Amino acid sequence: MELAPGQEPVEKIYYRAAALIAEYGIGRVVIDTLGDLTLGLGRAEEAREAERWFLRRLKALGVTTLATQQLVKVTGRNPLSEIGAAELADTIIYLGLVEIESRLEKVMSVLKHRGGPVSGDLRAIACGAGGLQVSERFVGLSGLLDGTARGQRKTQIEEVFQPLYFIRDFLKMASRPDLDPARRGQMLERLEGETSRVIASLAQYFDLPLGETDTRKDSKA
Repeated sequence: MELAPGQEPVEKIYYRAAALIAEYGIGRVVIDTLGDLTLGLGRAEEAREAERWFLRRLKALGVTTLATQQLVKVTGRNPLSEIGAAELADTIIYLGLVEIESRLEKVMSVLKHRGGPVSGDLRAIACGAGGLQVSERFVGLSGLLDGTARGQRKTQIEEVFQPLYFIRDFLKMASRPDLDPARRGQMLERLEGETSRVIASLAQYFDLPLGETDTRKDSKA
């Protein structure tokens, strides 16, 4: 029989749950979410201590525990301070949403991993036909944990500047007076292709159809 929070002391609920887990030899437990049993009890400190006792008891029984917790707000200074019983967890993974250029993206980061190094990088994740994909870290952006990113992605900037570097170098080479005409023609064709890449990158960045990026009008001599 399910008991609503407040029907009996939370300590007793945790004790009964631990006893049942030990009795049936349960090896894996999922808690979704931490703190739900303590809602409306009005005894926050006692509830947190009972929660810690329960997690310690599960660890002593050799149980693998997966717990989730919804965070109202996460700050970049010390995100672990917002997580209940963080000191007892072996691994803490942050999953959230962030607004980047008027689009919501899912992000993840490993905040803690006992016994191993943690980079703390925030990376975008996407689940498609090929499974879960994790992107490179967000270079050039800040404020991701606040929900709204500031700055520009390094990858987006590189997509624009890389062909510009090619165009600059090709122009220097094409301007040489001793350059073979056939070679100059090949370089001009390459310049046209690199210029198209810049136009396509800018059109994608500003969310414009490619036809709208060419504002030139035919003029009469």
